[in-house]
Amino acid sequence: SSDDFTSDEFLQTVHLVFDRFQSWPPAWPGIKVLLSLKQPWTEAYFERVVQSNSWSPSRYLSLNLNAMRPLLRHSLRGTEEQTAMGAAVYYFYLDSLRDSDDSETILLLQAFWEQDNVNWREQKVKLSAL
Repeated sequence: SSDDFTSDEFLQTVHLVFDRFQSWPPAWPGIKVLLSLKQPWTEAYFERVVQSNSWSPSRYLSLNLNAMRPLLRHSLRGTEEQTAMGAAVYYFYLDSLRDSDDSETILLLQAFWEQDNVNWREQKVKLSAL
């Protein structure tokens, strides 16, 4: 039935959504919602998909930053002018980092914002290590 959240077909859809979220860092907070224990499919997903012989964590250990490409050409504020929705996703992601208790993350985030402000003022992006 259409409300069977533990069917193989539905669990494969959950897995497809998980893959999409995982491949785009600004969407990572969505993984917490998708696989929340409050969801009726989470337990079945872990039992039948994650614990299966075909599932491997190794593909999730690399990070694809293609989703961050707009920030290679524009400051975040410049990105906001081009696509408010896309910038909102970045802001959401960066806000979640800001709420972190990790001091190194906070320092890197501060460095990012400082450089982004310089990029905005100068209307060019200077790529450098933070």
